[in-house]
Amino acid sequence: MTSPSPAALTRSRPEGPPAPKRFRIRGIDLARGVAMLGMLAAHVGPSADDGTVVGSVMALAQGRSSILFATLAGVSLALMSGGRDIGASSRVAAQKIAVRAVLILALGTALVALGTPVKVILASYGVFFLLSLPFLRLAPRTLFILAGATAVAGPIASMLLRSSAVVTGALAQIDRVDPIALLSGEGVTRLLLTGVYPAITWMPFLFVGLGLGRIGVERLRKVRLLLWGVGLMIVGYGGAFAARVLVPGAVPTWDASKKDFGSMIDKGEGAGMKPFGEGKPTGEVEWASLLSADQHTGAPFEIIGGIGAALVVIAASIWLCARLPRLTWPIAAVGTMSLTVYTGHVLAINAFGLSAMPGEPPWVLIAFAAVAAIFAVLWLRWFRRGPIESGMHAAVAWIGERPGRR
Repeated sequence: MTSPSPAALTRSRPEGPPAPKRFRIRGIDLARGVAMLGMLAAHVGPSADDGTVVGSVMALAQGRSSILFATLAGVSLALMSGGRDIGASSRVAAQKIAVRAVLILALGTALVALGTPVKVILASYGVFFLLSLPFLRLAPRTLFILAGATAVAGPIASMLLRSSAVVTGALAQIDRVDPIALLSGEGVTRLLLTGVYPAITWMPFLFVGLGLGRIGVERLRKVRLLLWGVGLMIVGYGGAFAARVLVPGAVPTWDASKKDFGSMIDKGEGAGMKPFGEGKPTGEVEWASLLSADQHTGAPFEIIGGIGAALVVIAASIWLCARLPRLTWPIAAVGTMSLTVYTGHVLAINAFGLSAMPGEPPWVLIAFAAVAAIFAVLWLRWFRRGPIESGMHAAVAWIGERPGRR
């Protein structure tokens, strides 16, 4: 079977949708591939704090890659439920998304149960998908407003909950009977509130992505999207920098949080929003913690800055995919099967006994990225989807084929 060229993949089939829609998907695939490479850099890349140019590049991947993934997951939700046609968000589409969410949750739980050092995001993805179901029919503007509101309210609510001994005690009781927690140690309470990717502070990324998908990526003005991204980065990271200078007590709080975060990671524990003192309910609320923009803080500035960075990458990916389809194809190919590549890299880290922490020699990252790209390009010469993606598609396809479904 002859493989189509990357350029041909940006054009529609004669009987299919118009070319812009196919191009839009390739642009999103490229952005997803960039996110996957960022994940690899975070898990098997060189140290991000060695003061070198390479270290600075590695630092860009820390935290932002997972945010980009989550934002693109929102775009995927929109595409799976009708794209710009909000009315297409039917019961069948919602059921398919729910089935997919449960399968991703199961896969993520299985990977965590293996005892991997990777802070696996897949189970959280499943929860994000399920929590997004009630919002599928909202208009883009409403989704963006909701994202802004939850970007501020979510971290505040999380911090207040974490500072309560009653709440943390109740969560511990839930963990004792939660089958997911008993199986993998990453149960419902961590997925919703206290894990590395808690839904309470990560849903804004899904809302933004869902809003972009509802607008239709092919209709987005790339320059405007880029400017919005840069503006949000200035607000997020610039605001945190200003707070570091102007707010008394902010720097000591953040430095202590970083130390606690590193200790929890070294012990293989979930860190969540590190400044909020997980597992240390004192009844005192450290408001200065909300002014950080460091990775995985879950603070408003980090959320806003991370969304801005995601928009910049998405805008650049759409532009590059249109102009350099052959050059960008290997990375876009990785993006088409990111679930397979993500699962494979977790299994490889386990097999080779790696720590899943920055500090590996550069050749390890190069090897992981090269294997992922080569496998993806070769696989797509004969198959439409990645191995796990194909299984996922087959598992949910029967819903739309059942008699009486619309």
